[in-house]
Amino acid sequence: MREIPRWSKWMTVALTPVPIIWLALFHPSASDIGSTLALSGLVLNVIGAAIIALPDVPRLNQYALSKDFRHAWKTLQDKRQLTPTDAGFASVVELINRQNGRLDYDRTCNFLNVDYKVFGNPNISAGFEEDSNKPPRHTVASWVTMQMWIEDLRDNVRAPGFFIFMSGFGYQLLSYVC
Repeated sequence: MREIPRWSKWMTVALTPVPIIWLALFHPSASDIGSTLALSGLVLNVIGAAIIALPDVPRLNQYALSKDFRHAWKTLQDKRQLTPTDAGFASVVELINRQNGRLDYDRTCNFLNVDYKVFGNPNISAGFEEDSNKPPRHTVASWVTMQMWIEDLRDNVRAPGFFIFMSGFGYQLLSYVC
């Protein structure tokens, strides 16, 4: 199964020096190493703080998830069902498998459905190929639990943001030494 994309730690490490190189080449005070390090550290602090705050900003928090997963979650909310032909189906199945393992790897899930109750929390049920045309009857998660798992996915963005923020702090400290 395809894994849900996450921020790569190596991408974070590779992108950290980009603002410093840009500032060193184009900033008017590039001759002064200390002020360049302090300014680049400040830029990294702003970028890191923005990434850390991304899951908390209402309009921007959706971008902490992959596009396929966002589309699948929206389809599941609107249509109350999700099939393998829908974009992001594999992402949702992978999340459920990673969190509780109720979708067996030896069986192929071919349908996810939202079962509403008169009172209470709706459940997400799965249908398998072996069930043929029967409605989905295997409960894999509750709606509230699924929303908590999605919030955890959004919070995965914070770790690279913290690394960038602390790198900026390190550059600012380094500016006092130079």
